[in-house]
Amino acid sequence: MDSAQNTPEEAAKTGPENRRHPRIFEPFPATARGLDVDGEPFDINTVLENFSAGGLYLKLPKRLEPGAKLFAVVRLAKGAAPEEPAPVVAARGVVVRVDPQPDGGHGVAIKFTRHRFL
Repeated sequence: MDSAQNTPEEAAKTGPENRRHPRIFEPFPATARGLDVDGEPFDINTVLENFSAGGLYLKLPKRLEPGAKLFAVVRLAKGAAPEEPAPVVAARGVVVRVDPQPDGGHGVAIKFTRHRFL
């Protein structure tokens, strides 16, 4: 399989990182809030695909447009019980890419405009 067909995880392991910020490929739980393409508000629990200092990528059942604003809260604890303490990041960002998914959902790439640890 050539690198153009690799998953992001495989590409990160087999080749140099070409992005400005290295990515963490962990399924951290997240909540995403914003307005979908129809202007309807949503507040959805989801899981991150990847995370970096500059942004994040997650899958949503809602379609968003590039340029849409999104608020996300990410709990940096994989598999821990929700009541257990864990670092949390709150972030505001702008949608920079939307990838249709085979299941009808959408992969959404967000560039941070603000973020802070809670």
